[in-house]
Amino acid sequence: MNTTKTLLLTLFAISATGQMAAAESHAISELKAGQQKQAVARLKAAEDGLARRADQTKGGARQVLLLEQQRLNGLIDDLEHGKAVAPEEIDRALHRAEQGTP
Repeated sequence: MNTTKTLLLTLFAISATGQMAAAESHAISELKAGQQKQAVARLKAAEDGLARRADQTKGGARQVLLLEQQRLNGLIDDLEHGKAVAPEEIDRALHRAEQGTP
C-alpha cells in the first residue's frame, strides 16, 4: 500500500507541475503578444512620420528616409507574422526614424 500511495502522490505532483507550467507559458505568450501589438503600433507611427518627411524631401535625403521606411516595414511584417524580433532592434529602428536624415 505504501508503494501505491507514493506512486499516486508522485503522479499528482507531476500532473500539477505540468498544468502550472502550461498556465505560466500561456501567460508569457499573452504578455509577448501585448508587447508585440504595442511595438507594431509604435513602428507604424514612426513609418508614417518617415513617409511624411520623405514626401517633403528631395534627392539623397529622400532615399535615406525611404530606406528607413522599408526597414520599419520589414520589422512590422516580422512582428505581424509572429517572428521573433529583438527589442533592441525595435529601439534602434525607432531611434533612427526619429533622427531623420543623417
